[in-house]
Amino acid sequence: MIERLKDAAKRVASRIKEHEFVRVISHHDADGITSAGVICHALVRSGIQFHATLLPRLDEEVFNLLAESTREGDLLLFCDMGSNQGEILRKIQRELGLEIAVIDHHRYLGEISPGVSQINPHDVGIEGAFEVSASGCAYLVAEKLGDNLDLAGLAILGAIGDKQRMIGVNREILDEAVRNGIVTVKEGLKLADGDLKEELELSIDPYFKIEEGIGKFLDDLGIDGRLWDLSPEDEMRLADALISRIKMRASEDAIADIVGDRYILHHEVIPDSIKLMQMLDACGKMRKTGLALSLCLRDPRGLDEASEVRVDFQRRVVKELEGVDERIREREGFRYIFAEDRDITGALAGGIIRYLYPDKPIFVINRLESITKISARGTRAIVSSGIDLSEIMRIAASKVGGVGGGHSIAAGGAIPVGSEEEFIEAIDELL
Repeated sequence: MIERLKDAAKRVASRIKEHEFVRVISHHDADGITSAGVICHALVRSGIQFHATLLPRLDEEVFNLLAESTREGDLLLFCDMGSNQGEILRKIQRELGLEIAVIDHHRYLGEISPGVSQINPHDVGIEGAFEVSASGCAYLVAEKLGDNLDLAGLAILGAIGDKQRMIGVNREILDEAVRNGIVTVKEGLKLADGDLKEELELSIDPYFKIEEGIGKFLDDLGIDGRLWDLSPEDEMRLADALISRIKMRASEDAIADIVGDRYILHHEVIPDSIKLMQMLDACGKMRKTGLALSLCLRDPRGLDEASEVRVDFQRRVVKELEGVDERIREREGFRYIFAEDRDITGALAGGIIRYLYPDKPIFVINRLESITKISARGTRAIVSSGIDLSEIMRIAASKVGGVGGGHSIAAGGAIPVGSEEEFIEAIDELL
């Protein structure tokens, strides 16, 4: 199956090589940003000009954007989106005369539009929710464009951002990166490096609700300083203490993920993969997409600003998580909550399902001025019971005039403002 995926990567790369200019459109989360980063590096090295834009979703609004920034015959390359938006792709082909290639890992229905070159793991029987991210697929394409082994670190970042395991294609990319000195793997507590008190107070995945406060918690353990400076013994004592605080409410996945492999990146702007992933994700969600992409292109000048964006974003998520117990609502088969912060819908959903209410799917609803955003999250246990959030989101959103999709374990949607209660009733019928 992996060889068939590489064949698809070769076809996409061949399509790219036919053009002197590529218009890149990618998603604004960590996986989408790193996908764009991988492709943009590869394009520069191939002498191909590009124009890249990162978007929160692929909808009709992209049409005007492309009309102003492309010419007939240009290649439009979608990353981390596109497979499930066939109608939009066909309209772009028909009315703008663009050629299209897609690098995606989302499950989709129907057939890909005629004339579109695509790499998608689901086409060859590989589970895109767990075994390979869009950035991993982008890396396979980059390999076919030239000597781009050093970009494997970005592919690993995208997989981390999508909460994937290092199995399947991800494992093959990681092993290759380790063999070539691109990435080093070390086992330990999976937190961003930095002052322990500050990082624990900011942490949203893992999320710790410690009643006596982080400062007293650390004082009682006799531990301080930076994570990467701790002795192995102190790091494990801290990990055990943290696990004891979350194990009553957190999912099995979340508990198991507290300790594990950390990835040290030797070619990126900082070596800490967890902190860099968090910077990228925060910048994307806070509409600092150019800053995020510049970090992937290894420009260190934006690091201070990106660090500030990360801190602000994660503080906002923590604030929302602290108020979840008072605001969450429950139906027989799911829970839902109306978010008050427009930028943190997905992060809030992830924190709730992993650390607070892991037994039922969670739907986070965020009313904006012109649209209502929905983020749904599950756990591996929920998915293994037969629930597919991508399909549920697609059906429920379409019933109220919206759109939705994603993965079985994590999905998103957009519905008309005012249709939220009808959407909830549609979910109730499905679950």
